[in-house]
Amino acid sequence: MIPAALWWRPLCCGDSAGVVADGVRLVREGGGMLDVSTLGKLAVRGPDAGAFLDRIYTMAHENQPVGRAALLNEA
Repeated sequence: MIPAALWWRPLCCGDSAGVVADGVRLVREGGGMLDVSTLGKLAVRGPDAGAFLDRIYTMAHENQPVGRAALLNEA
């Protein structure tokens, strides 16, 4: 594990049983997803910024007021 800001992230999963090679093969042949939301922030501007964010993030952003953070339990 290595420190990453306030978090601990795995540096390596080990490969005693081919775990890394299997993971690489599965992603290349099927697909994969990585949550990097804690690694950086985006500055998106323009009339379609909300619609664009809706396509790349799981939370809805199109109706989010400018300058306001969304709360997960907000209706």
